[in-house]
Amino acid sequence: MAETARGVFYPFRIRLVLVYTISFVEFVLELLYPFTIGIAINGFLEGRGIGSLVPLTVVWLLQSAFGALYLMVRDAPLPVQ
Repeated sequence: MAETARGVFYPFRIRLVLVYTISFVEFVLELLYPFTIGIAINGFLEGRGIGSLVPLTVVWLLQSAFGALYLMVRDAPLPVQ
């Protein structure tokens, strides 16, 4: 059984690791949303202005980029064997 599973997954090991890593990073970035929203709100209340939106914007852009990368890697055609 183990040899069969290894034979099935072995050709795709790099792609599997890449997809799971990107998915994990995207999940962590999603968890950062409430924190960065809090930073933005506190910044506005303290009078720091538009600069308090920078962390939220960075997290949003990174999550968008990793989401697009995830879809590109996940939907790439499989190699012909």
